[in-house]
Amino acid sequence: SVWLVWLYRLLGAHIGHRAVVLTVTPTEPDLLRISRDVCIDSDAILFGHIVEKGVLVLDRTVIQRGCSVGANSVTLIG
Repeated sequence: SVWLVWLYRLLGAHIGHRAVVLTVTPTEPDLLRISRDVCIDSDAILFGHIVEKGVLVLDRTVIQRGCSVGANSVTLIG
């Protein structure tokens, strides 16, 4: 968990203090914003893109303070 947080930070993610990240599947770590006191459970997928009407849209994925993303969840941009 500690190593994943540092790895994602090296890849450009903004991750707050006391955040627990147990997943290895963020698709665009440089577009990921995780606030402090957040828990991302195992096998959660954090997308930084979506396809709308044939156009690829890239945007930040923001997870606010105190949020918990459960196992096998999927988050989209916004």
